[in-house]
Amino acid sequence: MKLRIGVMLMLTSSLAMGQGKGGLLPLNECITIAVKQSPQARAYTAERDAALIGAESDKPIALPKVDLVASGGIQGPGSKLDVPGMTENVTVPQTSGRVGIRLDQPLYRAGLSAARSRYLAIRNAANAKWREQMSSFALSVAEAYDSVIKAQWGISQARRGVSESQQFQQVVRQQIGAGFGKPVDIGDANDAIAQAQAGLKRAQDGLLLARYNLNNLMGRAFATPVHCEINENPPVIFGTTDQCVKIALNRRPELALIRAHMQEAAAGRTLAADQSMPQLSLRAEAAEQTPTALQREHYAAVMIHFKWPLLDRGQSRRDSEAAQEQIVRLQSLLTTAINGITLDVLHRKLQLEEAEADLHTALVSRDSAIAQERVAMVSYQVGKGSAMDLQRALHALWVSREAVDTARVSILDAAANLRHAMGQDLPDREAAQ
Repeated sequence: MKLRIGVMLMLTSSLAMGQGKGGLLPLNECITIAVKQSPQARAYTAERDAALIGAESDKPIALPKVDLVASGGIQGPGSKLDVPGMTENVTVPQTSGRVGIRLDQPLYRAGLSAARSRYLAIRNAANAKWREQMSSFALSVAEAYDSVIKAQWGISQARRGVSESQQFQQVVRQQIGAGFGKPVDIGDANDAIAQAQAGLKRAQDGLLLARYNLNNLMGRAFATPVHCEINENPPVIFGTTDQCVKIALNRRPELALIRAHMQEAAAGRTLAADQSMPQLSLRAEAAEQTPTALQREHYAAVMIHFKWPLLDRGQSRRDSEAAQEQIVRLQSLLTTAINGITLDVLHRKLQLEEAEADLHTALVSRDSAIAQERVAMVSYQVGKGSAMDLQRALHALWVSREAVDTARVSILDAAANLRHAMGQDLPDREAAQ
């Protein structure tokens, strides 16, 4: 626990000098912006909204269905109808037309509860799939954010390296001027400055590309100023492994998606069995039509329709069996997903612990490199060491500092992966949408 608290303080203090820079954004705000503005996130949201709209067609509503029906045409050849009791034959018109309105109101249909359950399951599946896509997208944003932090630390270390190499050059010149150094040593000093300046240029280019990538994921212009920081309370301490697994099994969208499909399949099995059940509906109709000897100009009717499929050639049974097999398949997938998520959390938790141990090792190595650089500097100043030894000590110090920064970012990456494994990488307000 002390090590983790020390890591928190170190990560926070390492970025203290950048607090006043423009474009300062915490990770959660970056994810919020990305969810709202990124074209990729908008595509996921549009896909979800389209699925929700499509689900409305499966919504069981006992509202009447109203149709306007119109027809017209020419019939022929003309003929006369001999009607008993009439002195003249009735002529059947060669043109006819009909316009009417028809209302169908369901009165009873088996499976309304199952139909509603399926409707809700389709909506739940659409939302769960959206959360799964957005969770993976949020992980990409977090990784890009950590890359910017690493690049920012790289800039700081590179600038320090340039300053130290310039001090090295100054010491070499002083030693040569005092007669204690060799003129050839100035070449080593110049080489150290060139390496440090090249490292600074690489760090600057890396920061530029990292910011471009983060802005691209957030749906902003590449050149938009952005500076990253560690949150005041960075979520690196997650609790015990069992607690992490419990949270993951409650929040992972993959499990919610499979459970929604299971609910949909169970409702489908019930609906398949209800296909052979009787149905009752009311039909009301009114029409205006071309009158003939057999039909009047005005027509109106109210009828009760009763339908009971008696022979469906086994279609209902086959549909029920197929739905049952789908449920069995989904149950197996759910068990596999639970085991996979549990292993994923265990793996990510171990990665975080290993990253913390690597940081501790890197800090020890850096402290040793600092001490060795000081010894090499003093040895060179008193004429007991060479410029080459001092240059090697400086290089070892730069490498050790880079290893510390790499270990710090590894902790951030491991924390982001663990948050993703636990289903916690989306801010709550975005996850609730």
